[in-house]
Amino acid sequence: MAMRPPYKKREDLRHPAGPDYNDYEQPAPGEFYRARSQIVTMWRKLVIPLDVTSNNVVFEITGDFIYCDMGSTGVLTTLEFNNQMADEAGGFLVGPGWYHRGPFTLAKMAWQAQPGKVMKLLYATGLEAYPGTIGFTINGTTLTAEQGSEYGASYQSNTQLVAGTTSQVFSPAQNPNGAVIWQWSGITCSANPNSVCLIAKAGVAPIGQIDGDVLGLIDSPILAQIGEAQLFKGPFRIAKNKGLWFFSANTETAAIRGLQFTLL
Repeated sequence: MAMRPPYKKREDLRHPAGPDYNDYEQPAPGEFYRARSQIVTMWRKLVIPLDVTSNNVVFEITGDFIYCDMGSTGVLTTLEFNNQMADEAGGFLVGPGWYHRGPFTLAKMAWQAQPGKVMKLLYATGLEAYPGTIGFTINGTTLTAEQGSEYGASYQSNTQLVAGTTSQVFSPAQNPNGAVIWQWSGITCSANPNSVCLIAKAGVAPIGQIDGDVLGLIDSPILAQIGEAQLFKGPFRIAKNKGLWFFSANTETAAIRGLQFTLL
């Protein structure tokens, strides 16, 4: 009995046995047959304007690798694969440099309104691309992309906080659509063991170490010594209308804090 080739064009199959990959049907486990038959498609691009808030938008795109181009200027709050239902089955936060390896036949997306911004997605079968550190100039403006994410703003401070006080990253009024924290780090030193918490909160600044959403902390557990520098990598999603502060429990004698973020 003659064996059917591992791939046939979609229109040639009456009873497909598996998901399609850029117009090809997959009759058996994808990775095995892709390696065996060397199926490779061209890169395809999906450009999405993000001017208006949208939820549960389904795109019929197929492939086994998808990449968020570094030219993207906005963020998707949710991206799910192979789920057409209205409920969220487990989505990804997607920003410049994000990528996913695995078979998909459709993608469901949601985003907050980001006027003038766009999402650029590249996808294919049998091809992969990964972000690097780049720098280039367009019309006199220098653009840089670091560690696979392009952040829109940064906070840095070496101000020594007095016990029970805060240093603001952004206010609730500056965050009408939500925010993404890409990474943050810092060190602290105090005459007493100290913790400096990063706290997201609606309304006024926090007045205690757990007054709000605690995203992490830097500490110096030994008297009058600087603790080890600590790095927290995101992305962390901050709800809209919440501000972001560093709060110090005790008076600092030395401090360095840095944070990269994007306001949506």
